[in-house]
Amino acid sequence: MILIDTCLWIESICQTPTGKQHQALWSHPDEIIVPTLLQFELRRWANRALREDENAEVLVTTRNCQIVALTEAIALLGADYSTQYKLPAIDAMIYATAVEHNATLITCDSLFEGLPLVDYHAKLTQ
Repeated sequence: MILIDTCLWIESICQTPTGKQHQALWSHPDEIIVPTLLQFELRRWANRALREDENAEVLVTTRNCQIVALTEAIALLGADYSTQYKLPAIDAMIYATAVEHNATLITCDSLFEGLPLVDYHAKLTQ
């Protein structure tokens, strides 16, 4: 199982070099978990950055994956990770979701670099 972090979803949607390089990650949506907090982050970004029709398409893509709601166990684990790794709240919850589901978190966000179960790739330059 994998959890593709919000930053890679956005890179892919925007067709940046980083997004293009990681496009194959979406080839098996049944192997991708999507926390509801990731949907929140994507929707918030899409509301600002995309047209209404594009905005709706973003969430449809996430629904083809396995949606994971925030649970008490994930919330408490996220609080611990927020303290331990100095992660912002939503990032800590997304990371906790990956850990709780034994999924690899794939990201280009340097906040996660070096953490267990994280596959970090620096953003490519233009």
